[in-house]
Amino acid sequence: MTDAVHERGGVIFAQLMHTGRIGHPSLLPDGLIPVGPSAVAAKGQVFTPDPTGPDTLNLVEDGTTDAIAIQADVSDPEQTGRLVDQVVERYGKLDILVSNAGIEHFGRLDEITPEDFDRVFSVNTRGQLFAVQHAARHLPDGGRIVLTSSVSAKRAVFHHTLYAASKGAVNSMVLNLSPELGARGITINAIAPGGTVTDMANTHALSYKHPLLDVPLDVWEKMHGALGRLARPEESAAVTAFLASDDASYITGRVIEADGGFF
Repeated sequence: MTDAVHERGGVIFAQLMHTGRIGHPSLLPDGLIPVGPSAVAAKGQVFTPDPTGPDTLNLVEDGTTDAIAIQADVSDPEQTGRLVDQVVERYGKLDILVSNAGIEHFGRLDEITPEDFDRVFSVNTRGQLFAVQHAARHLPDGGRIVLTSSVSAKRAVFHHTLYAASKGAVNSMVLNLSPELGARGITINAIAPGGTVTDMANTHALSYKHPLLDVPLDVWEKMHGALGRLARPEESAAVTAFLASDDASYITGRVIEADGGFF
């Protein structure tokens, strides 16, 4: 892989959080947990969700990159628009959008409420759509957009309907926006991570198991995919970095499954 992302000018916008966490330029595929920048820092701007955290501050203070942190609620399109405008005002342009906000949900059919539906879809689906809309106003011809889907969109999991449906909508969004944006040479793709070693996985991993499968979590992790383990966050980040780079200039309208051969 080349350093094409960095050569674009390093203006990368993402990490819009409904949860009240900070949004900022990022190449991280999982918007819910802090991840160190070592995987793709050389290829672009990569930060933890905590803009005051040591990784972020070290990158800024040693001159490795130029970072700003802007808080926004991805469920509010007006806030998303203001966030994009502030990024453009600061850097003069916007080359790449990586949208990775998301919230998890598990619940039986008879438990799902209209409020649950609105909460999940307002972040996972509507939030990503309007991030694209606002970013597209500023992206140059040949820009890059990477959204975040999930392997859950194509896998049956008990009580996971809302989350999976919200990510399935993202897959359709990517496919159908590709010819419209392609007229300007802008590519739009999504990464669909599988199980990843994150705080979210620690919280919800047991919910992904079949209710009749009575095995320890570490055994399930070895059973769930060809590689027999969960992904490291930097492995998913590397896929995102590739899709945002010039190396991926002929890939668009696609969902790339980075799932370790999920069964």
